[in-house]
Amino acid sequence: MDFLLRRSMKENMPVEIIYDKGNEFSKRMINVFEIEQDHVKAFCYTRNQMRTFRTERILAVAPVQIVKNYSLNA
Repeated sequence: MDFLLRRSMKENMPVEIIYDKGNEFSKRMINVFEIEQDHVKAFCYTRNQMRTFRTERILAVAPVQIVKNYSLNA
């Protein structure tokens, strides 16, 4: 998990996280800007703003699959 968060920061690559908000879970797409001992500062595409996420509440991290639109018609 830590590897993907650091890779997101280093390569400016978005990742998807499952986040425990206390009494509910949310799925977020984020781009990490800073990693500290107990939190991650990232741009959240769901909220369209910078957010701080507690690392203990990040349950899963996955790379975002970017799908490009290709056309067979030239």
